[in-house]
Amino acid sequence: MILFDSIHHVVAAEKVLKERGVWIDLVPVPRVLSADCGMAIAFHPADLDLVLSHLREAPLRWREIHRPEGDGYGKVPTR
Repeated sequence: MILFDSIHHVVAAEKVLKERGVWIDLVPVPRVLSADCGMAIAFHPADLDLVLSHLREAPLRWREIHRPEGDGYGKVPTR
């Protein structure tokens, strides 16, 4: 799941990723991760490199990416 600083960044990333045929879903950000922007983009974990490539090409800014780990979430190193 990709976290952003604003809903405007979420919408821009959603558009780019959908145009490029990447499966995504807009989801509420779990409170344990953030309360700043209420929406995040979920995607298939196998598509991580593809998603990052498209976001960097656009270029679009994101805050961080997390994946489910046990009962919580783990931060995915991306930079």
